[in-house]
Amino acid sequence: DAHSEAPSPISALLSGVLLNCAMYGILRYYALGTPSLGRSYPTALLLGFGLLSLLVAALLLFHQRDYKRMLAYSSVEHMGIIALGVAFGGALGFYGALLQILNHAITKSLMFFASGQVLLKYETKSINRVSGIMKLMPVTGTLLLIGGLALTGSPPFGVFISELSILSAGFRQGYALVAIATFVLIALIFVSILSSVLPMVFGKEQPTLKTGEVSSLSLIAMGISVLFVVGLGVFIPSPLNTLLHQAAAVLEGTGR
Repeated sequence: DAHSEAPSPISALLSGVLLNCAMYGILRYYALGTPSLGRSYPTALLLGFGLLSLLVAALLLFHQRDYKRMLAYSSVEHMGIIALGVAFGGALGFYGALLQILNHAITKSLMFFASGQVLLKYETKSINRVSGIMKLMPVTGTLLLIGGLALTGSPPFGVFISELSILSAGFRQGYALVAIATFVLIALIFVSILSSVLPMVFGKEQPTLKTGEVSSLSLIAMGISVLFVVGLGVFIPSPLNTLLHQAAAVLEGTGR
């Protein structure tokens, strides 16, 4: 409710920053608790809550008719995927989880900024009452489409790389059944989100609304976000890549 009712910039902070802070707390618990409790206990917790998060998100997204709530529930999915990456472990699992944290922050910020533009233009959060964004606001429509594809883990965007890394880690670390279940749930969420986003973007234009973008400043913010959304799917800068690998090595060392 907080994500859907808050102003869009605040929703971007709640989802892109606050949730990642909570996940950082979980990672700190993992790093501190694993040496004393052993890896099996935190791994079981993260596997259970990760799969549960994906299942709940898939069920809630299936008939969702509020596009800001849709984005909020997709955050539940992303947090579940990150938890599974940590549970799978190994260098690849931890690397994918950390990269997913970064990709989630950028992609979700883009989507909430875009949803804010849509709300200002259409004055509704109902998916069924929004259509023809591409014709009325071509730039916002394009950015919303890119964000929607990125959010679902489509290539060539950054989320695809991090989710692929996590799934690969699941198979490598002996969690094949969990990885398969994760893939199935991600696929269901993919269908649910795009079945809502595509009609909003490409649906019939509403003649009562004027053509034109709402805010140039928001377009600049979204433009910067989309550069990272696309860029991290094509090329990860060496300093960032090194930092992620070093952080993953720290987490991997705690589980030995």
